[in-house]
Amino acid sequence: MTAATVYYVSAGAGSGKIHQLVGHAATLVKTQKAKVLIAQPTKALILQTLAEIQTQFPDVPAQSIYNAGDGKAVTPEIMEYMKHADPHGGQILLITHEALKRLPNAYRVHWDLFVDEIPAVFQNVSLKVAKTHSHLTDLLKLEAITGNVAAVKIREGFKSQMEALRVNKTGDQLLGLFGEIATHLLDDNRTVMVETAEYNALCSPSAPMAQI
Repeated sequence: MTAATVYYVSAGAGSGKIHQLVGHAATLVKTQKAKVLIAQPTKALILQTLAEIQTQFPDVPAQSIYNAGDGKAVTPEIMEYMKHADPHGGQILLITHEALKRLPNAYRVHWDLFVDEIPAVFQNVSLKVAKTHSHLTDLLKLEAITGNVAAVKIREGFKSQMEALRVNKTGDQLLGLFGEIATHLLDDNRTVMVETAEYNALCSPSAPMAQI
């Protein structure tokens, strides 16, 4: 089994990078029956790229999957699509950077990856959860990194509870706010960090209003 090839594209606006990206991706599909995954930063760019593929290469199968604001989870939809992709035919799938971050590595193995622009390395998640944080913090421990910054880890034996928080089968809207953080904590390729003083203040019984 050969490893998937990762392509990275970065250039100034108006330089024609999307045109070149589309041309190269379409060539791989047509000549090698490759499966190409294109990750772009915004939905607008995805729609622009999909339109160019359909115009320039109407014979190349292309699909886009992104959050349409209808409440449906995007990552499972992408995983299902990739899982049932034609094993003998090439195609192009367009998703956002955020979806790529959440996509398990195993699903990228048989796809060539094009990343348009540099994905954000750091992401800030700020929630006011002075009364409800224990649903998440009871499952966590801190590991000091430096100064006032600590890495947040799942406590031993609590991974299944964290997975349940991520899945949120009951659809609880309040617990749903912790889903993104739970996803990050369960991802071995990410490090979740907090300011130690603020985190300890949040977990203190006497804390008025703190943020995580």
